[in-house]
Amino acid sequence: MQNLKSLALVALLGSCTGATFHATAESTEANPITFGVEVGTLGPGVSVGWRLSDHFGVRGGVNYFSYNKDGKDVSDISYNTKMRFLSAPIGVDFYPWVDSQFRVTGGVLFNGNRFTAIAPQQAPGAVSIPLGTSGGIDSAAIGDLSMKVDQNVIAPYIGIGYNWFLGEEKRWSIGGEVGIAFAGSPDVSLTRSNGPDAIDAQVAIEKQQLEDDLDKYTVYPIVKVSVGFSF
Repeated sequence: MQNLKSLALVALLGSCTGATFHATAESTEANPITFGVEVGTLGPGVSVGWRLSDHFGVRGGVNYFSYNKDGKDVSDISYNTKMRFLSAPIGVDFYPWVDSQFRVTGGVLFNGNRFTAIAPQQAPGAVSIPLGTSGGIDSAAIGDLSMKVDQNVIAPYIGIGYNWFLGEEKRWSIGGEVGIAFAGSPDVSLTRSNGPDAIDAQVAIEKQQLEDDLDKYTVYPIVKVSVGFSF
């Protein structure tokens, strides 16, 4: 009789363990693919995440945004500027806890962000441009002064994120992510369209000053919120 009780207890425990495992498996395997729309420091975008197993998944997306502003002062020179945010992050998710949506993501960011600007040529004597170490050079002698700033095309990144699922079916979710991308030192291109060759020395000085000022911006912060649908 005692043996029968023991066998019944073992069977009950096995059944509970199996039910618990089944519930855990369902919590991680149900609706593993999530499409999302997001907004953040990379600009608005779309993303997709696929939780492949209890602890690992993959994630990718694309973000784009552009912004123009005329008459923006950069190093005391007035430029017409354009900022383009274009990026495509691809990473691997690690989920430390089986029954949680908290993740640590590592991967690469394909970085197409670019800043371009132009100080258009003005009529002779209208504008003096403080180029390099000069006290000022007539805009007509420089012509159009064009600037381009970009960084490494491939930037490693790391971040943490979480999805809060809504409702019993866990189809819709609100997500958040913070991280950093290591984009490297900005590279500056500065060219002119007019004037004597002697001005090139001041252009080179101005270019170096801009790069020195931007050298501290090697890390790009990633902060984003998203709304997702899973299936």
